[in-house]
Amino acid sequence: METTPNYQDKYGKPVTGAEYERLTRDRKYCTIKESKVASYRVSTVWLGPPFWELAMLKNFETAVFDEDDRPVEGYTYETIEEAERGHEAIVQQWIKKVSI
Repeated sequence: METTPNYQDKYGKPVTGAEYERLTRDRKYCTIKESKVASYRVSTVWLGPPFWELAMLKNFETAVFDEDDRPVEGYTYETIEEAERGHEAIVQQWIKKVSI
């Protein structure tokens, strides 16, 4: 199996172009975590193709959506570990926000 550093899975492991394409189309694979806070949905996903934000490579995003599924807030991360921690932190922030 030939791999190239241009294609990586959500854990940073090199994969073939065909495997990468399959993974980026798999919604379940791309979803890191989903949480509900009152009428808001907090979703953390692997973006697939990384993008640059303020000169840093970002592979993951957490977004908060309102009851009409419109994005309210968003955060990006480099690693899956950062994304998992960030998701939990944002859930806790929103629990506090909606409790006020």
